[in-house]
Amino acid sequence: MLLADEKGTQRAGLAIDKDNAVLRLDDERGTQRAKLATGKDGPVLVLLDEKETLRATLGASKDGAALGLFDEKETPRAGIGATKDGPWLDLRDKDGKPIWRKP
Repeated sequence: MLLADEKGTQRAGLAIDKDNAVLRLDDERGTQRAKLATGKDGPVLVLLDEKETLRATLGASKDGAALGLFDEKETPRAGIGATKDGPWLDLRDKDGKPIWRKP
């Protein structure tokens, strides 16, 4: 299902299949900016910039939750999460290589 504004520009979409439901939100130009999906592993929120580049994810599952942050090249730069084993924090350089992680 697609929803459009008064100018006919797509602004939202909803798709459902056997295992997932996906809600897509678009800006005034019809560019995808956010997506919320559910599935058997849990929900995931994806945030995109004006070029539809991945910039952040937030997910939850039975094992915990995590937030991921990405640069303009979609390289992972930071992550934070919590699981049954405890919290963690991960920082990465411009190439996506770990530079600091706790624990």
